[in-house]
Formats: sequence, structure tokens, C-alpha cells
Amino acid sequence: VWNDKFGIKYQDKVYPIRVSLEKAKKSKAHHTVNAVRTRIASPGGGFGTEHMGEWGTNDTSEVPHEVGHMLGNVDEYGQVTSNGDTVNHGDYDRPDLTYGSEGQSLMHNTNSPVRRRNFEMIHTHVQGEWHGCTLVKIM
Repeated sequence: VWNDKFGIKYQDKVYPIRVSLEKAKKSKAHHTVNAVRTRIASPGGGFGTEHMGEWGTNDTSEVPHEVGHMLGNVDEYGQVTSNGDTVNHGDYDRPDLTYGSEGQSLMHNTNSPVRRRNFEMIHTHVQGEWHGCTLVKIM
């Protein structure tokens, strides 16, 4: 879901953005996830995924959304407060929600694609080292 959609362009070369999930020692991990075995959908999340720190082992729909949180993205439904700013995205099922020309992202609905804005935090971080780099769409 996240891999090879966007990249960082620097000095005429494009570096694709890729996300990998790896087992690491707790002291070296960026995030820790508790894997929960379940075969039926749960009320709080799909197939055991309740939040970014607890994933269902058979879940293929909610986990990419939770990875989005690990990359710095906030939910795009309901009222969300992040860094002191509050945005009301309205009700989850409202058909009139708009997100500019890009449309809904995976952070609103797990059936939606990732969007440029979902990679902005990575781009901002890389700009600290590669001044003048740009975020480009690959696919």
C-alpha cells in the first residue's frame, strides 16, 4: 500500500519511499506492535486491530491505516486535534467530504489510496538533510 507510490527527488535522482516492517529488539524499535490472534472482526477494528500498537494477525485492511499513523498521519474522519490544531472532517460516512483535489486517503477510509499529503512528514524530515529535494509521484 505504501511502497513505490511517491519518492524523494534530489539532484535529478528519485529515491522511492518504501516502508518495511521488521522484527527488532525493543530498544531499537521505532514502534512496538502487539500481535493479536483472531479470525473474526472485532468492534473496535478489523480482525483484531484496535490501534497502531495492537494489530490482528489476520488483518489486511486496518494495518496499512495504522502504519499511516506511524508515519505521522492523523485520522481524516471525525474531529482530530494534532499539534494544537483541531480539524473537523465530519462524519465518517458523509459523501460530501472533500480533501482538495486529492480526495479521500487511506487515513479516512481503508479502501482509499494513499495520497501525497500522507508522505509530507517524510518529505519534511528528509529536507533537513537534502535541501531543495521534492516529493514526486511515482505511480
